[in-house]
Formats: sequence, structure tokens, C-alpha cells
Amino acid sequence: MLARFTERRGIGFPLLSDLGSEIIDKYGLREERYPEGNRAYGVPKPIVFVLTREGTIAAKLFEEDYRVRPPAALVIETLEGLAGEN
Repeated sequence: MLARFTERRGIGFPLLSDLGSEIIDKYGLREERYPEGNRAYGVPKPIVFVLTREGTIAAKLFEEDYRVRPPAALVIETLEGLAGEN
């Protein structure tokens, strides 16, 4: 299903799926506003993970309101700050 979606929209990077929200729950990212049975049940809060080259999480950027995303300026500032540490 994701393969068709990415192909139709010309997305050039891999998309991942978390059936059953297993990873979402492992990281405590489930959006609690939606009760079981709701069409949106199991969706995550919007979050940006910044990973090191080794694959560890160096930073987590998120907002409590699902309608708000971390601003691009904050993402860039975080990346620049982490780059300055190396």
C-alpha cells in the first residue's frame, strides 16, 4: 500500500508503516485524543527525531498539539547545534 502511495506521488524516499502502533506505543507517542474505535486511533503525535550516524536519538522535537509541527527554524537550529558539538 505504501509502495503505491509513494509511486503515485513521486516520493523519492522510503516511508515506514507501524501496523498496530507498536513502535508508537514503545516511544510513548500515541495521540490520546482518539479513543479506540475512532478512525484516527493509534496515530502518533507529530515528532522529529534527529539521529546520530550511529542511529541513536540525539534530539526529539515535538509539540503537544497535533495540529502544530516543530518549526523548521527549530529543526535547523537543533541540527546546527549538534553539528557544533562534533
